[in-house]
Amino acid sequence: MEFIDGCKIINAPTFFDDWDYARDVPALHAALETWHAMQLFLTGCFHGDPHPGNVLVRRRADAVPAGQSPFQVVVIDHGGYYTLDDDTRKKYAEVWSMMDEPKNDAQKTARRARLKAIMAGWGVGHTSRFVIEQMFNGSFGAADPTASITENGEARRHRWNWMHQKTDDLGPPIFEDTAKMPPALMKAFGVGNFTRNAWTVLSKGRKELRGWDFCKVRVAIMIDWARKCPGTHRAPLCVMGHCLCIHAEQADQHQQDIEPFPGRQAQATL
Repeated sequence: MEFIDGCKIINAPTFFDDWDYARDVPALHAALETWHAMQLFLTGCFHGDPHPGNVLVRRRADAVPAGQSPFQVVVIDHGGYYTLDDDTRKKYAEVWSMMDEPKNDAQKTARRARLKAIMAGWGVGHTSRFVIEQMFNGSFGAADPTASITENGEARRHRWNWMHQKTDDLGPPIFEDTAKMPPALMKAFGVGNFTRNAWTVLSKGRKELRGWDFCKVRVAIMIDWARKCPGTHRAPLCVMGHCLCIHAEQADQHQQDIEPFPGRQAQATL
């Protein structure tokens, strides 16, 4: 057993005297979200319960250059891991690789056709709702980049009002056949909600973090690592010029910044 001299991630600002919101929150966010994306797309074996109580922050033992965060994330409770089978992992990575802005209408059309084909195999009947509510964690301000209808503020506001106020009719169902959806994949969607809660708490009302959108950064990280998934179908889905690329040396740094607790599951060490 190892003693962690730190605190829950949401308590870090008051626990550490030298906490710097502008420096530390984006750095820890990048480390944790990169760790999660690497698990999903490179191995398919992922931590199923990274809620704020299972994500601790402690001071790094080694010296760090000026301007870099002196803290690291430690994830505990490795008793609940889930595994995506290879086919599901590759298709999930392919879906995420289509989530940046298409370079033209032809690519958008090709992406949507492929997206619908993959999701039909998962029993999904309403593609855009699946993308926005499940993959983008319920953000109705986000547009499905493969949507066949034009997205604008009026359309999003109307959809939000309809879905949230019309209690007797919540719109077309997401799933046509829930039996086709792999349970581990549904769990993978929920993990994003766990981590999002921590960033919501840490960034709320902070002037130092104005202009930093943790949801957009997460999407960029997911796209980047999805495109590194071995064996995933690429053309015509990949537009590398439109995503945030994290090079190998940067990925190694992220892995140094997030240290799994040496517990029961060897998979946690990646």
